[in-house]
Amino acid sequence: MSENAVPGVLFGLVRTLRDIDERVMNVRNLVHSGPDPDLDTALLVMERAAHEATAQIEDAHREVARDA
Repeated sequence: MSENAVPGVLFGLVRTLRDIDERVMNVRNLVHSGPDPDLDTALLVMERAAHEATAQIEDAHREVARDA
C-alpha cells in the first residue's frame, strides 16, 4: 500500500466501525429490557469497544491527514 492511500484506508475503517457501532446499539436497544442481562452486558462492552476503536482510528486519521 502506498503512503498516499493511508488516509483513505483509515477513513474507510472509521466508516466501517461507525456502522458496526450503530448496529450494536440497535441490537442492544432491542434486548436492553430483555430477560438476558448477560447479553445486554456483552453488547454494552461491544458498544464501548466500538466507540473506543472509532475514536482511536479517527485520531490516527487526523494525524495522517495533517502530516500529508
